[in-house]
Formats: sequence, C-alpha cells, structure tokens
Amino acid sequence: MPRLVSILLLVFVIALTGCGSKSNPSSNSPLSVPEESSSSSSSQMEIRAIGTINSGEILVIPKTNETIEKLEAPSCLGKAEDYLFKSDYEVMFKDKDDNESVIKLPKIDTFIRPDNTQITLPTLDFKEFQAVVIAPQYTDCHGVSFYLIGAKDNDVFPFKFITDECASDSFHYASNTQLKVINDQLVIQPGQAAGSETKKELIFKPDLKEKAMRLVQANT
Repeated sequence: MPRLVSILLLVFVIALTGCGSKSNPSSNSPLSVPEESSSSSSSQMEIRAIGTINSGEILVIPKTNETIEKLEAPSCLGKAEDYLFKSDYEVMFKDKDDNESVIKLPKIDTFIRPDNTQITLPTLDFKEFQAVVIAPQYTDCHGVSFYLIGAKDNDVFPFKFITDECASDSFHYASNTQLKVINDQLVIQPGQAAGSETKKELIFKPDLKEKAMRLVQANT
C-alpha cells in the first residue's frame, strides 16, 4: 500500500495538461539538442522500451539498476498484477551506423505495464518526419501523460506542445484511446481533470522549425 501511495503522489505531480513548466520552444534549451552519450549504451544495459524509425531506433535504457515488481494494489494506474519498473531512465537515438546520442527529457523513473516484457513504442508517420510516443504509464486516473520524439532523417528531437495557455514538454491523452495522424496533423482525445470542460479532440499542427506541436483546433 505505501508503494501505491508513492505512485499516486508521483502522478499527481505531473500536470495533466503538461502546463506546469512554461518555456520558449525557440530558445536553445538542452531539451531540443541531442548530445553524445557518456553514461550508458544500448549494449551495456537491458533496453526497457524501443521505437523503430526509418533512420534508426529510439531507445529507453535504465542508467541504474532496474527494479521490477508487481503493482499489488489495483487503482486507476493499473491492475494489481501489473508490473512496476523503476530506474533512472535515459532516452537515446541509435542510428543505422550504431552511433548513439542522448535525447534530453524531463526525468523518467517509472513505467507501468500489464506484462514483464520489452515495451514497443508507437511510431506516428507524418509527411516530412516520424514521431515516437513515450508514455511511462499505459493508463491513468484522468489522462495518460506522454512525450513525443520527432525524427527527420538523423535529426531527432523532443516536441514541445503549445496551447493558448502554455508551452509544455509533454501532453496527455485519454486512457483507452490512441494518438492519430489525420491530414498531417496530430489528433488527440485528451484526458480530463476533474471539473474541466470535456473536449472530444484536440488538433495539433507540427512546426518543425520550432520543434513544436501547436494547438490549432479544439472540438467539443
């Protein structure tokens, strides 16, 4: 039970709208600049999650010893028999020549999944680029928080999400829904915080120059 409480506190800290930390997507933030890895490599540690793109792979690798245990208590975060993975995870891009570089993201230290297997990360195909979705949890009380990694050839970067309210490193979608690409735009059925207005879908237009997803339409 203490472990469930700590998990709930962790999820509470993550703003469902991803609007807790505003930033300027056009600034030279380290979040948008991959760097050469000096800590772990895909050959040194077991790969927790992998996403396949035309130019290589997006890998999620534990930098420290990974612990794996059952969730034990059912909640909106998962079933009692689900698996809880804990480590200090690093996200990397590995190109087809086996060159590896780190993709800077906010700290990821937990994954929850129904089975104890390597996680396959979804890949979205746009006209000019691909994008890999990293969602540490597969379900949530109000919305599943996720990061979106863009890839155009060997240029790999995290997207910002820009709405009228803020700019954020992450966004969220409703449990039991999937992200879609329609007319080269990202369509999301958003998760809902208690008391918030229900939105059937949000439509984001990619801005590759600013490495951002800009909200252009909200349908109720």
